Parts: sequence; structure tokens; C-alpha cells
Amino acid sequence: MSSFFEELKRRNVFRVGLAYVITAWILAQVADLALDNFGAPAWVMKSLLLLLLIGFPLALIFAWAFEKTPDGIVLEKHVDRSQSITPVTGKKMDRGIIVALAIAVVFLLYKINVTDTPNAGTTEQTAADTQLPAGSGQDTTASEKSVAVLPFVNMSSDPEQDYFSDGIAEEILNVLAQVPGLQVAARTSAFQFKGQNQDIQDIARQLGVAWVLEGSVRKAGDRVRVTAQLIKAEKGFHAWSETYDRELTDIFAIQDEISQSISNALKVQLKLGEGPASAAAGSTTNVEAYEAYLMGRHLINQRTTDSIKAGLEQFKRATDLDPDYALAYADQAIAILLLRNDVTSYGDLPLSVALARARPLVEKADALAPNRPEVLAAKGQLEVTAGNIELALDYYDRALAINPANGELQNWRRMALGAAGRLDQVLDASSDSVKYDPLSIIAVYNHIYVLSMFGREEEAQATTQRLYSLDPIWGEQARAALFLIHGDLATAAEHFAKALELAPGSKTMAGSMAWTLDGVGLGRDAERLVPEDGSARDLVIRDYEALARRSRAAINDNPSDRDSTQNLFTALSLGGKSREAVGAANAIWRIVNQRPTALTPDTLVMMALAARKSGDEVRAREWRDAAVQSLQERERVGMTGQVFNGPHISGFYIAAYDNDLATLVRELDAAINAGYRDRESLGVELFTPFSRKPEFLKQVERLDAILAEQREQILAMMCAPNAKEHGWDPAPETCVGQKTASVGIGQ
Repeated sequence: MSSFFEELKRRNVFRVGLAYVITAWILAQVADLALDNFGAPAWVMKSLLLLLLIGFPLALIFAWAFEKTPDGIVLEKHVDRSQSITPVTGKKMDRGIIVALAIAVVFLLYKINVTDTPNAGTTEQTAADTQLPAGSGQDTTASEKSVAVLPFVNMSSDPEQDYFSDGIAEEILNVLAQVPGLQVAARTSAFQFKGQNQDIQDIARQLGVAWVLEGSVRKAGDRVRVTAQLIKAEKGFHAWSETYDRELTDIFAIQDEISQSISNALKVQLKLGEGPASAAAGSTTNVEAYEAYLMGRHLINQRTTDSIKAGLEQFKRATDLDPDYALAYADQAIAILLLRNDVTSYGDLPLSVALARARPLVEKADALAPNRPEVLAAKGQLEVTAGNIELALDYYDRALAINPANGELQNWRRMALGAAGRLDQVLDASSDSVKYDPLSIIAVYNHIYVLSMFGREEEAQATTQRLYSLDPIWGEQARAALFLIHGDLATAAEHFAKALELAPGSKTMAGSMAWTLDGVGLGRDAERLVPEDGSARDLVIRDYEALARRSRAAINDNPSDRDSTQNLFTALSLGGKSREAVGAANAIWRIVNQRPTALTPDTLVMMALAARKSGDEVRAREWRDAAVQSLQERERVGMTGQVFNGPHISGFYIAAYDNDLATLVRELDAAINAGYRDRESLGVELFTPFSRKPEFLKQVERLDAILAEQREQILAMMCAPNAKEHGWDPAPETCVGQKTASVGIGQ
């Protein structure tokens, strides 16, 4: 072996290898700089690196097999050893290597001090200046001051420890999110890449970030090893990496150490402000409590009824182990609120019970750690559930000022802004939710609806396509929603059927399909899709007495329950009980703090009508004028899209109240052209004075013809021989006598 090693040295193989490596590195750096300036595609650089890699073993083979002689390059076996000049060649190569090393050092210093230093004009840009909202249908440009923390890989032998490695990454993410000037991708989006072996550059592009932190956790007994590395996504180089071996009792110190190290590395690269504040307040030093909390977070993030209940038990265990664990109290409260009986929630707890259980937990968390963003978020969620929207928004804003990377909270804030009538902030808030959380299914889906509200149809369509690539179920739901908004109920129903085929147990999808079928007169089929006991069923079967009873029971538990109060008003209005309806209308007006923009113009018109019929002319005028104000504000902020309360719909409601037939007909005609299909609403008392007017009847007949045609299209799909294969399950009487043929449903 020693003789072989000596022969490698004699033939200058080591020198050739070293010279090749240094020269290849210099070539790669020069090429990287040049190709960047020329705007060359990424594959050019990758191809060059591959060629340089292939060339390395070839250079070593060449050095072994050939020798440089005064007569040129010849095979080594043909050279007389006594005449060999390899020592002379070696000395020349040594000088060449020294020169190459000097060039490499100079080039490295140049890169560190010039090319990798952010441009003064660039570093001052904010994320909002440099990154387009995700889902806009356009490529996004990442802010240089942006990072994503990917879920750490579980290297332990036990796959059940996934929650622990996820929790480490989530804690680091939360700390980094508090670094001033640093944009951090939300957990929901960053954790989409768990278990996927995707290219770092592609991940960064999808998340809209310039830097990526990845790592691994190996837990064995009472020892843990955490490895973390910070990568500049554009060029793929590692700016910083570190491995931490600790006793498990030091896991909290490890988190602080890693986040501080990353912060320092980013500060050097990006000239950031001060590092992250300590996250100790409200946390725990009890390892078992911490593990229970991490397991609870893992479960609650799955967003199913069973997983939220299981997560709640873990949070309870965490507070049993550490009675001062503020974050575990806060998440207990959020889990309970998520388990309430509501169309947007996951359980069956009555609202009053959920509030009664959650409030003391929030108060306990607040007493322990009043300034933690997680606690502020829980306070906001409690207040928005109780109907105190403005107070909730104050808590949300305070939480997001500390940690804007909470994508879930960004979405909660957007919904609260809409409920509060702060319409001029809704679009920006929706854009923020997808900027920080670009891969969140719920955030992207809700953004589609907001884009439609603001008339941004091309962006809504592009975002829908993007959502479909993320999740076909929600993509189908979004496609259906857009067709529904624009009045194509038949195509909407087809997409809802596809969504139900993919997710047969979805309460949201079934409810949307029920609304669509009911809209074309297929009430029996709609009834089969909604729960047997609920407000949705009451509305479908027109049981307004049942709806009123259900709503009153909820209001007795919580007088600020806005949804139940509006359901009560609807039930009383449609049931012909105007005097009682005025009482419900007054309650709604109190709940929204008399802010016109917190209610749709058509709702305010119906409130005004109830007041007028009951003889309360003062309230009638107030609410009629509020309807006009609400419409004007919507037009001012650009909410001109044809959604279910679009401007033309609001316009003909106000015109009907004012007994302005010409405007009513004009606005109704425009609304039908834009996609208005709510035939039943035209039969309410508001439009009774026009029921014999030819101009009005002409529009009603036109709408009836459109709905009849769409009903036939839906029946053709529902009653096709292969319908059940594609999610349709019509009532037995629906298809009696229906002539159908197989159709390409789901193709």
C-alpha cells in the first residue's frame, strides 16, 4: 500500500487533484457571476457543475496514466524512470497551486464584501414592495430579508417522535418571526414540505423566501442531537450550519441557541436589527409538559374533530405537569372554541358552553404571559367568538405586530375585518394572509373569494388553478364557487359533485351543493345533503318556526351571537312577523355598533322594510340610509365584483324599497346578466308592489327560464346511469321519468 501511495505522489496525482479542485472552484464562481449578469437559465450552471464533477476523476486517471516529458505528453509506461522529470513538473505545479490559491482567496474576499452584500437600495425594501401576493397568477420575487423554517427531519428510530422534531422547528420559527425586519414564512406553508425531497430553490420559490433553514433531530434516551443549516436558496450554498448535542433537559437552551445563531448569521448577511426577544415568558422548563404541548400542537393542526379533542387532552396534561404553562392554557382555549357547534368549526359544543370553558383558560394564560403573541391570539379568538369584533381585532393586531408569520392568525384577522365593516382593509389583509402563508389551503381559498369581491377575476381564476395544484378537493370547491358566483349553477353543481366524490364526508362541500340544488328548485335533494338538525336544514325546508326557536336558544346563551341573531331576523322576516323582526334587527344593529359597512346593503334594506311595516319610521329611514352608505363604501373601496351581495343586487333592493321601478328593473337586469340567480328572494314582501308590473315580470320570467335550463342540465348529470360513480346521490323521486344518457361527469 505504501509503495502505491508513493507512486501516486511520484506521478503528481495528488497535485493534479488539488490543482483541479481549486481551478474548478474559481471557474464555477466566475461562471456563476457571469451567468447571473447574463440572465442565463439555472440549467446552464447546473450543467457546468456536472461537467466539472465528471472531469475530476478523468483528471486523476490522466495524471496516473500520462507524464509530461520534453517530447510532450506520453504514456507513463513508455517513460524511462531514469529520464523522468516528474519532480521538476511537481515543483512547477506547486507554484501554480499557490497562485491559484491566491486568486481563490482574492475572489472569495470580493464575493463576501461586494457581491453578497445587499444593495443599499434593495435592503430597505419591505416584503410588500418586493413580493406579489401568492396566488396572483404571477411569479413572486422573494424579499432578501425572508426565511422559511422547514420541518426538521426526525432521525430517531421511533416515527412517533415526528411531533417532537416538528415542535423544535416551530419554536425556532416563532422566535425568528420576532426579529425586526425579517419576513418568516408561516408554519402552515413551510410544513407542507414535510417528508418531501424537493429542491431547496423550488421550495424557496413556492414560499417566496430568499433563505431556508432545514435540520434534523435525533432523540435517544435522555440525549438529543439537533442539526441545523441555513441555506441561501438562490445559489444553494450553506451560509451557516451547526450541530448541538445536549441532555434532553437542555432542549430549551438548544432552541434559544439555534435561533440566536441563525439570527446572528442573518444579521451579518442582511444587516438586520436586533435579534429575537427571549421567548421564555409563558413557556416551560418541564420536558414532559413541553412534549405534551408539542403533541397537542401536532394534533390540533390536523383540524379534525378527533384530533382537536386529542390535542385538548395533551394541553390539559401539559398544564397538569406545569401549572404555569401559559401557552398550553391558551391552546386549550383555542381547541375548545374550535369544538363549538358552528358551520366553521369542528365539534358540537353549544356556543355558551364553549365560551364558559374557554374564558377562564384565556384569563389564566393572560395572567402568566400577557404579551406573548400566542396568548394575544387566544384572547382575540375568544372575543371574536363572543361577538366583540373590535376588541378581537385589537388583540390580533398586537399579536401580529410581534409575530406576523402566524398564517392562521392572519386569516382570522381578515375575517374579523370583514365582520367589523372595515372594508378598505380586507383586500390587503387577505393578500397578507397568502403572502405569509402561500401554501395554506384555507388562506388561498378565502383569497379567491376576496379577489372576486373586488372584481379581480383574472387573479381569482389564476389563484383557483394554483389552489387546485395544491389540493384538488378545495380546488374543485373553488372552481364551483366561481361558477356559482357568476350564475352558472349547473357547472357549479358538477364541480361540487367532484369535490364530494373526493371528500364524501365534507360538511362544507355538502352545504355548498345543497345551496346550489335548492337554487334550481331541487329542494328534496338539497335536504338530503344537510344535517338533520341544524339551521341549514331549517332554511332548505323553509321551516322558519324551527329556525327561530333554534336561534333564540343560541341568543339566550350569548346575546352577542351575531349569526344566530341574523338567522332569527331572517326567520321572522320570511315568516311574516315584522314586529318581532324589528327587535332582532335592533339587536343586529347593536352588535355591529351601528356601523353600516358591517352589514350588506340588502340586509339593511330588509331591516328597514321590517321597521316600516311595524310603524317605526325613524328606524326605517336610518336603516335605508345605512344601506346606501354601505353600498357607496363598497363602491369606493372597489368591492364591485359580482358576489352574492354585489352592487347591482344592492341597487335593486334599495330601488324596490324606494318604489323606483325604473331603477329596480335596470339594476335587476344587470344583476341577472352578471349571475344573480336567487329566484326565491324576488318573492319576498319587498317586491310584492311590483308583482304585476310587466317590466318586473319580464325580468322574473327571464330568470325563471335560465334556472329551468340549468335545472335540466343538473338533472341530466344527477340521473345519468353512471352518476353515483361520480358523487351524485339523487332522491328516489328526482329521476322518475327523466330521460338521460351517460355523461362524462368527473372527466
